[in-house]
Amino acid sequence: MPAIRNNGSLFLIYGKFTNNTVENSMRVLLLTIILGISLRTYSQSESDINTLLSADLFTYSTVAFKWNLEGKLQVLLNEGINYLDENQSEQALANLNDFLKLDTTTWVAYYYRGICFKKLNKFKSAERDFLRVITMNENSYEAHLELSKVYQIIYNFRKAEKYADKAIDIKPKEPLPYMFKGDIEFYQRNIRGAVRNYKQSLEKDPGFSAAKTKLALIEMIKARNNLSGLPMLDDLLSKDSLNKTALIIRSAVNSEMNPKKSLTDYNKLVRLIPENMFIRLSRGLLFVQLNDYESAFSDFRKVIQANNESETSFIGQQTAQDKKIDILNAGYYLLQHIYGLDESDAKKIKKAYCQLLITKYEDCIATLSTVKDHQKSGIC
Repeated sequence: MPAIRNNGSLFLIYGKFTNNTVENSMRVLLLTIILGISLRTYSQSESDINTLLSADLFTYSTVAFKWNLEGKLQVLLNEGINYLDENQSEQALANLNDFLKLDTTTWVAYYYRGICFKKLNKFKSAERDFLRVITMNENSYEAHLELSKVYQIIYNFRKAEKYADKAIDIKPKEPLPYMFKGDIEFYQRNIRGAVRNYKQSLEKDPGFSAAKTKLALIEMIKARNNLSGLPMLDDLLSKDSLNKTALIIRSAVNSEMNPKKSLTDYNKLVRLIPENMFIRLSRGLLFVQLNDYESAFSDFRKVIQANNESETSFIGQQTAQDKKIDILNAGYYLLQHIYGLDESDAKKIKKAYCQLLITKYEDCIATLSTVKDHQKSGIC
């Protein structure tokens, strides 16, 4: 647990402006450097790249197998898969755990449990299950691809590429592994390598819209004109309204010029991939821009709670986006104590927290100073 989570006080920002203590000033400076989020630059920030590249990582493929299990086992597995399809990952996990207590020889159960763990941000456990699948079924294309996704999520790009290559060896005509290899290159700013892999993906499937969208994004970046890509994005989404990559790009591009339209896209994305905390974070920041602090805090709370349970802190490599999300854990203390406060004061502190996240420090201080007995308050 990061040490910064335990200080828990929004009023640390007073250290920067009132010189209460040098220690507080340094903590605030650390918050500022680590968070680094500004709505004015957000549409072109690393946050958007992370959100874009993470969209497809939480999807999964179904696997074919023979339903020749004993009655109780078949019910547990079937219900687990159905819960997973309905985005009820906790219930799915419970069923699959019960299945594996009775039968440890069915690789399909480990595969779907690995999917549950991934969707619940328990990446160590997901990694173990997918590796178990591969030991039981070494030619499982889906398990190799899922393992590649898990490693990409935790920024272990060497292993992510290794397992994407193995998936290609098993099914060389499939477009997805090439797209994920393109994402790995894109994330590391190797644009030439990203383009090469996206084009290879389209060679396997000329109609693969996710790869088309990412190539279009690269052209927008090269042109240094985000708005130039809007007609193309609108056209792609008119043909495929569930294209998550296009939705993410369009929501980011519209975030300043047309925030209400951007919010419509983010709302759809949250429904499509509710477990994706990058999207929750992005929507929360947009709510702040729209001065809807209650909705913003609700999204930030989801991110804080998910990150508290996540295993990403313990494996893989951290990037700036990890640190931005980690800094939301400064609100962990706030979540534990805010609901005992007067409703009016609670709203003010939520608003101040949102202002802190977008580095509006003076506004944050002004809001905090209106909280009743703020200098004596334990939460402050």
